[in-house]
Amino acid sequence: MVSKLRSEDLRSEDLRSEDLMLVVNRGVSGEGMTANRIRGRSSRCHSYEGSARCWSGSQYYGTYYDFQTANPHLGSIDFDNTIESVRVTGIWLFYDHEGYNANTPDPTAMFWSYGVGYSLTIPEEYKNTATSLRPAGCVGINDDCWNVYEGLYFAGSTFAGTAEMSDLSFLGFDVFSIILTGKSAWTFCENVFYGGPCVCMYPDTDHVSRTLPVYLDVGIFPTVDHGMLHVKSIRKGCYGKRITSTTPRLSAGPQQTNGGYDSGSGGK
Repeated sequence: MVSKLRSEDLRSEDLRSEDLMLVVNRGVSGEGMTANRIRGRSSRCHSYEGSARCWSGSQYYGTYYDFQTANPHLGSIDFDNTIESVRVTGIWLFYDHEGYNANTPDPTAMFWSYGVGYSLTIPEEYKNTATSLRPAGCVGINDDCWNVYEGLYFAGSTFAGTAEMSDLSFLGFDVFSIILTGKSAWTFCENVFYGGPCVCMYPDTDHVSRTLPVYLDVGIFPTVDHGMLHVKSIRKGCYGKRITSTTPRLSAGPQQTNGGYDSGSGGK
């Protein structure tokens, strides 16, 4: 299993931007995937921490794969355009195009599911559309953690951290969407060293649990457009104008105590 890259693992002076992208992409290579492909009817098993089980049929039947890390090209395991139901722990993002919708004209062609052992038969408009997938968050499913993405709706390259970052200039991409987990607010600033316009975001899109004391708090921001031109530093806590998630709580699905799902406005 490839460990997720945390901000404290790297300093900006240690890496050039092209080196960073290599390391980030190593973390989403699909290594660590459990390739226990089962033909025919499958048993109903619980999800493990930070995992997704994906079935080829509705109602958790058919061929399935277990994932603990990302896969940028499900065709490599003959599982693209196949997923019809899932059971997830943590936050999982499912994209219509390989490479996490990078360089595609419609970044909204995706859906996400989150929870603690949350089961979902995928809505008809998103069945058999996933061509790549990946988790969000850090090592523990409810660590105080931020994920930043180079594209709207979590498309393209990503970087995750659990600590403050005073200078994100080395990233090599601008930030257009954000996902948060845990209990802490985070402040995102336009300039390095927490300067310039700043906005404060909370992981308050939803709070879910299944078996106490396992919780998951998520903040899902598929677009970031609050008067800032860039995000160049991140500070723990709230030191700017508070921004509410642009995603309505469980807008695409019925409220449940252990999870939910939502989607972009596009799709196949």
